[in-house]
Amino acid sequence: MDRTRLRLLLLRAAPAVLFLVVLAVFGTLSDRFLDPRNFTNILIQSSHIAILGIGMTFVLLTAGIDLSVGTVMYLSVALLGIHLAGVPPLLAVPAMALVGVLFGLVNAFFIVRLRVAAFIVTLATLFVGRGLALWITNTRMVFYQDQILSLARAQFLGVPWAIWMFAAVFAAAWVTLNHTAFGRQVYAVGANP
Repeated sequence: MDRTRLRLLLLRAAPAVLFLVVLAVFGTLSDRFLDPRNFTNILIQSSHIAILGIGMTFVLLTAGIDLSVGTVMYLSVALLGIHLAGVPPLLAVPAMALVGVLFGLVNAFFIVRLRVAAFIVTLATLFVGRGLALWITNTRMVFYQDQILSLARAQFLGVPWAIWMFAAVFAAAWVTLNHTAFGRQVYAVGANP
């Protein structure tokens, strides 16, 4: 095996090896770390970040950047906690998604139509979104109604919905990137500087 192939193999195996090292170290330090309930808790707490990361994968594969994605999430949940209190979840969740769509359209307009650098545009929308969220919350903690909290704690087949949503988004992204013409186009755009 030549050096280039060995280096590529090591780069591809590095995340899995690092994951196993983390499991071994923390599993040794705490007898509760390897408990299935702990893994479930970790998956629940990181599922929203993982879903954002999957979306960002598409952006990065096209050689783009979006600095505002975390702020848009913050603004969406602030809006949910303050202004959508009492609104049924079936209406509140699409309203939150609409915030993301609006920010995406603004970013796309400036980047694609006006040809402003993505870094500059998304940095600006990061600050706009953060300012709006701080204004909406008045810099206070946001407490959610019981309907939203029960939705967040709901389970299907004993597995929390947050994990199901992450799995569905992951599967859809994997199929899209690896088995569709659009996925090949995403890779092609990013590979063509």
